[in-house]
Amino acid sequence: MELIKSISIENVVAKRDAAVARLKALFDTVNEVDGEIAGLCGSQLRSLLGGRDCRLFERDGLPEAIREIDSGIWAKLLLESGIRSFMASADRDKWDTNIINNDVPELTLDNVTSTFKALYAQRGEMFVDGVVAVFRSLSWDHKTNSPMAFGKKIILANLWTDKGMFLNSRRCDVLDDLLRAMCVLDGKPEPDVRNGMRNRIHLADRPADYWDDALGRRVQPEGSDVLEDGYFTVKWFKKTGTAHVVFKRQDLVDKMNMVLGSRFPDAIATDIRNPVHRPKPAPAPGKRSISPAALTALRAARQVENRLEGLPRLDRLVYEEVARVLSSLGGAWNSGLKAHVFEGLSATWLESSLRRCMREGAYAEPDDFGFFPTPEAVVKELIVMAELKPGMRVLEPSAGRGAIVKALLDEGCTVKAIELMESNVSHLYQFGCSLSQADFLETRVEPEFDAVVMNPPFSKHQDIAHVMHAVHFLKPGGRLVAVMAAGVKFNSDKYSTQFRQYVAEFGELIDLPAGSFKESGTMVNTVVAVIDKPDPALQLKAATSAAEKSQGQLALA
Repeated sequence: MELIKSISIENVVAKRDAAVARLKALFDTVNEVDGEIAGLCGSQLRSLLGGRDCRLFERDGLPEAIREIDSGIWAKLLLESGIRSFMASADRDKWDTNIINNDVPELTLDNVTSTFKALYAQRGEMFVDGVVAVFRSLSWDHKTNSPMAFGKKIILANLWTDKGMFLNSRRCDVLDDLLRAMCVLDGKPEPDVRNGMRNRIHLADRPADYWDDALGRRVQPEGSDVLEDGYFTVKWFKKTGTAHVVFKRQDLVDKMNMVLGSRFPDAIATDIRNPVHRPKPAPAPGKRSISPAALTALRAARQVENRLEGLPRLDRLVYEEVARVLSSLGGAWNSGLKAHVFEGLSATWLESSLRRCMREGAYAEPDDFGFFPTPEAVVKELIVMAELKPGMRVLEPSAGRGAIVKALLDEGCTVKAIELMESNVSHLYQFGCSLSQADFLETRVEPEFDAVVMNPPFSKHQDIAHVMHAVHFLKPGGRLVAVMAAGVKFNSDKYSTQFRQYVAEFGELIDLPAGSFKESGTMVNTVVAVIDKPDPALQLKAATSAAEKSQGQLALA
């Protein structure tokens, strides 16, 4: 593993050991002289040189001198390796305190190698920590700062203290963390804290003087209260001590909010965690009344196990209504048996459902829930696109009657299904997977799934709402595969437009053949959205590769 150019840790440790050996020899010499002088005059050398600020003349100075040497080398390695640039300000402060107090590990090859490997492995978490630290540092006394997410502008308190006399180093560290996060998310090398925001603001406020030949003297240029960076503008107000930070890249602000959402999925609102505006949820489906004639027909029929037989001859309109009621419960006409058969449902459930419908005089129409079963050919396409592996945890949040759930189980996945429609939930029990009857858009986020495979309702942009909510149930690096209405590819409304922009960055839209859902009762054209949830750790790895090349390499082995 290599980190910094032209510095070999083996050479550094070898030179350190040689220097410590010579230092020990020097202390041994001083001890010998100390004893000889004591024999001659009764006073020791250290007593004669008392008050000298030098470890060499302290009786127990050798261990402390070695610790100071090791601390200095650790500080140099952290700086020249670029690791210090990866650290959030809190991590840098912790290391700085340990170095000042000489509270560092002994500088051995094993200690340095293991420490640097651990630090490099933690860069992803350090990156997220830096974003979170910036957000937590914002003062909610300023209405501009949102307690939910980064906005287009933030206000940083206490950048200056004592009415502009002093620049607050810790608040400059916050700006360094902010700049570092935006560079990483933009795929650019991370800035080096050796030329951090404190130096840049100080130079903007008080530019270096220069020699003016015409005046024959040095001139102090007028300072500025504004610093322009490629990612944001900082304007400060010395009297109040505040700084206004206006972002120039909204796409990177959106990504920072996604990072916040990955750490605090329940604290950050879905539409803020996500750069796509979420459509308002559709009203909960109501129930349709059953006419007296249809109720009479249902009461006249008889149940035999999981089928309903003996319907009397009915007027066409009444029969169609009865058929809709029975279909809503999962029944389908079987001409061979001359009965409506409720495949996959228990006789007990069918009996209770029929009684409830007749008691309430109402039923729920599947179309009202946007439910159209996923055809087998489409299910196969979804499974291939999801690139599943046995043992993966997979969410099906619009489970219907289990067409996708069954295929996921056949792939050896552990499945959680969510379904709102009661009759569909009864069908799902047969699969034995984890099951919840709930409105998915009201379901608490659990970012613990390797994949999401779904066929959500389409009407009124509900497919976009469901997909963007489902993304937050994925682990970083997880994949979502969803059937959607083809309108998301060309509709000009803000939801579709922003959704296309999001998919263009994190996935793709793939056309399904025309008529793919014909057997399910609709000819609507459809596409499949394939979205890979970004992984901050992987983004960091990719973004810092250029930085490592430019900063050089430190040989660890």
